[in-house]
Amino acid sequence: MIEKNQESVSPFENPAVRNGVIAGIGGSMIILVLYLVSQNLMIWLEGVLSTIFFIFLMVRSISEQKKLDGDGVFTFMDGLRPAFLTYAVGTVIYTLFYYVLFNFIDTGLADARRELAMNALQITEAYLPEDQFEAQMLALENQEYGFGGKVAFLSFGVWLLFGFVFAAIVAAIMKDRKPVDA
Repeated sequence: MIEKNQESVSPFENPAVRNGVIAGIGGSMIILVLYLVSQNLMIWLEGVLSTIFFIFLMVRSISEQKKLDGDGVFTFMDGLRPAFLTYAVGTVIYTLFYYVLFNFIDTGLADARRELAMNALQITEAYLPEDQFEAQMLALENQEYGFGGKVAFLSFGVWLLFGFVFAAIVAAIMKDRKPVDA
């Protein structure tokens, strides 16, 4: 039985969760705007722009957490938790949107990605030996460009690994320095 004095705490009161939701929705909106402007632009830029946006929100999460924790020393681990949670929550939303985009909104995006990769390789044709060019072209033709369940799950795992590295870097930069004894 819940006492009258106890209030339920919203997960959105946690800066990492709140900023993670903002990161996921914002990252999805970045994809959507780029998609509406140009599929090629989306394929080339969405990862970079979304990562910059995620890192900005990871920094914001750490800053907000520092304010909540008060005047104590803010360690690397104190920063790693909110930064990584922000990235993880955002990546769940981002991955789900990416999955919906590729599998329900525009099923032809996989073909557009394949064509873009092959065009990029053709630019290098003059600089590669013919057998190496043909081998790379064959590899591109056989590569999976869709974003089905298996690819989405594996991508999510890889993105989390990168997110952990980003979170560790941001936390290392934002941790409090140990005071020098005089």
